[in-house]
Amino acid sequence: MNQFENYPLKQQNLISTENMAFIEKYIHDFIGNWYAKFKPFYNQASQYRESYIYPLENATSFMDFIISIDGNVTAYLCPAEFENLVPLHIASPYKLYITLTDFFKYIKDNKKLIEINLDGENTPQVVLDFSFLVEDLEEMLDYLIGKFNDFAGPVPLLEMRSCLVNGNVNRFFDLMGSV
Repeated sequence: MNQFENYPLKQQNLISTENMAFIEKYIHDFIGNWYAKFKPFYNQASQYRESYIYPLENATSFMDFIISIDGNVTAYLCPAEFENLVPLHIASPYKLYITLTDFFKYIKDNKKLIEINLDGENTPQVVLDFSFLVEDLEEMLDYLIGKFNDFAGPVPLLEMRSCLVNGNVNRFFDLMGSV
């Protein structure tokens, strides 16, 4: 089994430089604003975890979820200003797509830690704050994964070459008309 067969976007699908610049700028702008809200939350949750986090259900897993989000965001989505994510932090646009997709799946799989601690008006503030932060991050990841799927497509000249190599002459001429 190929490790990448569960991803709808395939490696041979290419993203233009302009579209990649759009994605990187969107990440940079969003994460800059989002992390400005998340970091104080993270610091407070870490500092006061005994009174804020440990009374929660599955408290250790809840704290691990917070730490993991911080680690993933800082490792993969927070380049220094004017640095490109690709290739300085992540090897290729396809690897960025996989990183975003895996992070999105991780958040989806662990949202249950938030949900089990929701208790209507009695929900602890730390759970509400984290819930809003995770929801914003999840929406951003979903948006970007959709953009990757919208932007991705084989480059016509590469597809034309592939058609010639594989003997698909009719498809070659169809593509030639679009170039």
